[in-house]
Amino acid sequence: MNPVHKSKKKCPCAGFIFSIIITIFFLSCIRAEPPILSESESQSEPKFDEFDTVAWVYDEPVFIGELRFEIAKNYSAILSRAVTAGGIQGKDFWETEIKSIGQTPLEMLKTAALQSSVRRKIIMIWARDAGFAGNISWAAFLESFENENLRRRAALDAGDPVYGPEQFSQRVFYDLVLSETEHKLKEVLQPGFVFDEKLLLHLYETEYRQLTYHPGVSTVEYVTIQLDRTDSRNAAQMIRQAAAAGKELKEAAQEYEVNYLIRTINLLRLPGMGFSPLLQQTIVSLKPGEVSQVLQQGEVLWIFKCIEREDEKFSPYESVKQVIIFHLMEDEYNKQLDSRVEGALKINPDVYDKIDKNFILNNNIGSR
Repeated sequence: MNPVHKSKKKCPCAGFIFSIIITIFFLSCIRAEPPILSESESQSEPKFDEFDTVAWVYDEPVFIGELRFEIAKNYSAILSRAVTAGGIQGKDFWETEIKSIGQTPLEMLKTAALQSSVRRKIIMIWARDAGFAGNISWAAFLESFENENLRRRAALDAGDPVYGPEQFSQRVFYDLVLSETEHKLKEVLQPGFVFDEKLLLHLYETEYRQLTYHPGVSTVEYVTIQLDRTDSRNAAQMIRQAAAAGKELKEAAQEYEVNYLIRTINLLRLPGMGFSPLLQQTIVSLKPGEVSQVLQQGEVLWIFKCIEREDEKFSPYESVKQVIIFHLMEDEYNKQLDSRVEGALKINPDVYDKIDKNFILNNNIGSR
């Protein structure tokens, strides 16, 4: 990624950070509209302070300020699910129970936002306990956000490179902090994830090997000659002999003014390409440099020459091993995360119960 201001200095981790920033920025722009709701319905919102505690996760508070971003992240998915499940259209949408789910859309969104808040908080606690996250409080996040934007502004003023946006929004920075923390946490945990070689081989043979299948591919050139020509059979034999003797098939075809084509054919799809069984067998059997006999399909004569060929194959175990390990690590990481989430939440009903549809509608979109 090019910096905002050019410089000879380069950040070695710029590619990774840039990919995270672009992904988060894209997701933050996704907007789903509630069904048939008037503007007036989103005006009267419960009064909350950013530091009102919605819940606790192992005694770490989850504040309203944090929950706003989780509502925004979950809004579109929950809205889509609620509408698909039969949520009514109109002003009562958010507060009418969907029978097939047993919750109102409002309850669905509050639950989803709280669950993702808990997972985030667990990750931050885990990272802090691992020794690299430092202060994980909401106040520390806000301070870090302000400092990062000040740093970016100072760098721009000095002509130094700045990767990503000139200034972060709170929401994008909120997601970026989580992504970087989780990435670092997995790196720290990686040495503890040890997998038996027999297990890896077993997974390769039973699950991953088939996923690496590469069908055979053959690049062939061929000429077709219509039998309605008086010299068609003679022309076909002369072209075939010239090609077998080393002459370019295309050149021979041009001399006799017949159709010439070259194609790269996926042999797995060959049966559906309109060739007769005899032509299919010929294409499959030809090796590079070989020229077929003159073949007939209907009222057309065919001559094939194989240019290059790659037989079907599977990727070897060693080339897939790290992919298998990565998936196993992800599974193990998520299992450990799930085990930490279980029983970690304590809701503060004095705040949580006051979150109504107006709060939702006023906080489902936007960057802060």
